[in-house]
Amino acid sequence: MSAAAFPNWVILEPFVFRRGDDDSFPDESKAPVRAYGTTSWGTPFRIAFSFAEPPRVSRLYAQLPDFPDPKKQTPLAILATHRHLALLCVGTELIKFVTVQDFFIYSAYNPSSLQRLPPCSEPYMDSSGCQPRGHLLPYPKDHEGVGRCMLAVRSMGILCRGEGEQEFAVAELKLLASRNKVHADIWFLKSAAPGIGCKWSFMRVPVLHSNNPKEQLCFWQTDTVIPIDRWLCWIDYSQGILFCDVFGEPKPTVSFLRFPPDKFPDTYSRSITCNRS
Repeated sequence: MSAAAFPNWVILEPFVFRRGDDDSFPDESKAPVRAYGTTSWGTPFRIAFSFAEPPRVSRLYAQLPDFPDPKKQTPLAILATHRHLALLCVGTELIKFVTVQDFFIYSAYNPSSLQRLPPCSEPYMDSSGCQPRGHLLPYPKDHEGVGRCMLAVRSMGILCRGEGEQEFAVAELKLLASRNKVHADIWFLKSAAPGIGCKWSFMRVPVLHSNNPKEQLCFWQTDTVIPIDRWLCWIDYSQGILFCDVFGEPKPTVSFLRFPPDKFPDTYSRSITCNRS
């Protein structure tokens, strides 16, 4: 695959175009960048990128034999991109009420194969920092006998850095509010380079802020996750931005930047808002 096939940047369609057979799958003249992968349950699949110079839109095609009907489930989705990397999720329901997620890394530096990430089995912690007992744990075991944590795909991002931008991190972030404090629960995976062994970790860290953000953050809903410089940024269009230094040592840090209100409230509401702040 020549370097000329890769534009410097692309506008990628957010939807995956699924094709069921060889005849409908685009050939190399239409989608020359192709990669192959195998799920944890042994099902092979392939993808193909049709890259176009902006402002034209690029597309991702996928051939997913024996996968669920897309009207019932989303078998493959693009979750995030950064530089030369793309994070994909492949999912299916193998056992009744047990959905299996596989996450794959696509690298433009190794465009013919997909790296499957290990499953996340890090435990969930309650507000006291303990593992809750009862029906929440252990996680339902999958076909490999592994108790997997189901990650919220809408709240996941990817960030790369280092020489040749080979080092990368994948993370999911959720907020936990208790009394006057807000913490961020982070499930993250870091790797020195695609293909090198890595594992998931879990950490709970305080959210750094200048004022008490609990009233805003208790209604937080992630709209998008984007990489900016050394941070992964979780954004709620109504509330603000959570900046996460996922490579921070000895542990990640999370800071909150509040958006200004989109309009001034009336006098009565404004006085209430000021009293509460």
